[in-house]
Amino acid sequence: SLPRQVSQALARSFSSTARNRFENRVAEKQKIFQADNDLPVHLKGGAADNILYRVTMGLCLGG
Repeated sequence: SLPRQVSQALARSFSSTARNRFENRVAEKQKIFQADNDLPVHLKGGAADNILYRVTMGLCLGG
């Protein structure tokens, strides 16, 4: 029957998917955030954190 074929196809596609292609970079991120570089932790993520911080402060101060 069609519903059974569909459920089998879905189960097959979910169970045979490739492993996650992203590398585990936790240790790399830990080194960045634990570095003693006199930056507050909310700015250690880089330029995106800096921009987000400045936009947030601008909205808080400017309304």
